[in-house]
Amino acid sequence: MKKVLQSFDRNKEYLELDTRQIFETSEEVLVCGWYKWLDKILTAIYVMDNDVYFLNDDKSILLESSILPSVDEIDGSSAIFMLYQHNKIITEFKYDFDKSLHGVAPFDWFDEEDFDWGMFLKRLISDKERQKRIIERSKSAK
Repeated sequence: MKKVLQSFDRNKEYLELDTRQIFETSEEVLVCGWYKWLDKILTAIYVMDNDVYFLNDDKSILLESSILPSVDEIDGSSAIFMLYQHNKIITEFKYDFDKSLHGVAPFDWFDEEDFDWGMFLKRLISDKERQKRIIERSKSAK
C-alpha cells in the first residue's frame, strides 16, 4: 500500500513517500504522516509497521524512547531542529518560521506548532500518547 503524507504547509497537498510525487486533491485522503520540504530536502514524520519514523533527506530514524528532540531559535524567524540519541546529535536541520501569525486574530486560537514545523515535530516526538494515536489512525490508511 502507498505511504501518503500530508503537507505541513498546504491543506490539500500530499506526497507519495516512495516515489516522492506530490499531488493535490479535495477528496479525503488517508495519510500516515506529514512532510515539509526545506529547500530541496524532504523532512517528514510518518508511521510504518506500527512504529513512528523521522525522515531527513534520505535518512530514516526510528523514534525509539532514547531519541530526544530539541528546537533552538536562531533569531526571530529561523531555528535549528535536532534529534539526540545518548547525548549525540543524530540529525539536524535549519528552518524558517513565521512568528507573526502566532497569537494574532483570526489565528489566535492556533498553537505555536501549527505554524512551526520544528515545534510540531518536537511535541509529537516527545508525546508517546500522541504517537500511539497517530499509529492507530494510520492503520486505517493501510
